[in-house]
Amino acid sequence: VEYNRFCDEILKSYIRALKTINERSSGNYDNEYDVELRNKPHYCTLQELIELYERDKGAKWKSADRIKSTHRQILHILGNPSVNDIDRKSALFLSESLKEYPMKISQNDMAKPWKELALKNKKRLSERTQHYIKTAFSTLIKYAKEQDLGVRGNPAQGTAGEKPVNSEAHTPYTTNELQQLIYVLSTVNKFNTPELFWIPLLLLFTGARSNEICMLRCCDIVQMEEIWVINFKNSPEYHQGTKNGKNRTIPLHQKLIELGFLEYISSQKSYGNDRVFSKLRLDRGKWNVGFGKSYNRTFKRKFLKN
Repeated sequence: VEYNRFCDEILKSYIRALKTINERSSGNYDNEYDVELRNKPHYCTLQELIELYERDKGAKWKSADRIKSTHRQILHILGNPSVNDIDRKSALFLSESLKEYPMKISQNDMAKPWKELALKNKKRLSERTQHYIKTAFSTLIKYAKEQDLGVRGNPAQGTAGEKPVNSEAHTPYTTNELQQLIYVLSTVNKFNTPELFWIPLLLLFTGARSNEICMLRCCDIVQMEEIWVINFKNSPEYHQGTKNGKNRTIPLHQKLIELGFLEYISSQKSYGNDRVFSKLRLDRGKWNVGFGKSYNRTFKRKFLKN
């Protein structure tokens, strides 16, 4: 019975196709099939959704390169399905695939299947990175729903989970580690490697975030009456950002003055450098990325964890 029904459906489709071909050959494109095709809803693909989202929101991103890279990773795993075909199964597949997705894939390698690359690269994404990608996917789906682009239900709900806690990153220095840090800094050549010498000291004496220190311009260190201060500014035109987007001013510690920080600022100005730490480069919208990698992977491990 099922086989006969299957054959009937094939025959009906064949007859309908022949009828459509004949009507089109006579110039009739208002036949039943073409009218149905024109009235059929068109849903954008995942790639089109991403392009639309990036055009709409990209101007406000501080880390645009990272977000776009994350979108490429999502496409690499899921392919380019129609948005209305993305369901709960798709979201769970992405979540599970991220556990095996290889770390650091070049743009050229994106053309290769990620599972093939995973066989060669045994390093995997951290839990924090996985969470970041799943959150970005949830944001895309939410945007698609807001724009009425054909998403059914809420397939990504709850798949990102709680943000993993990086306990090591939040562990405060012990007294011994601080003493060791100060000792090692006393051996650093502040003329050859000023970033390595001054940035840890500025962090120590100001309590500022590392990007706030790394983003400083020479004009941000000024004298107000008889007190030297550091102005932390929220200036998007210079890629400077502060917490809550608010400017704040703090006094420059006397110890930093005694160590020669003002002389260092004067030398930077004399060389025509606008920024305090002119060797640092903007990376993903932040100035502290290069310094952070060098400090955490080399300096901190070598001198503070012996």
